[in-house]
Amino acid sequence: EQNVRGASITSIGQALWWAVSTITGTGYGDVVPVTFVGKLVGVGLMIGGVAIVGVVAASFASWMIEAVGTRVVREQVEVEREVERETEKVEAETQSEVAALSEQVAKLTALIEGMQRLE
Repeated sequence: EQNVRGASITSIGQALWWAVSTITGTGYGDVVPVTFVGKLVGVGLMIGGVAIVGVVAASFASWMIEAVGTRVVREQVEVEREVERETEKVEAETQSEVAALSEQVAKLTALIEGMQRLE
């Protein structure tokens, strides 16, 4: 680039500035390649910049999904345990009530049978 007529990238400093501004996506346009090879390098830097941003975003998203997923699973397990405890409690109460009702039914049956004998 440095020996080509009309080139705006003529030093290593300008080349580094152009590379950084291109890879970060800012691309001020103050320095641009004019040769075919320079433009190919520019395309590579643009693709590399997009790829870097994509990798960072994907890594962050993956980390967030894993962190949230782990917390959700932990909460779900806690809820399931609580439901299981409450279910056992309700089942015990129900069995106790059924036993009391069975006893009352037996007493009522005996009472009805006794009344029928008296008639």
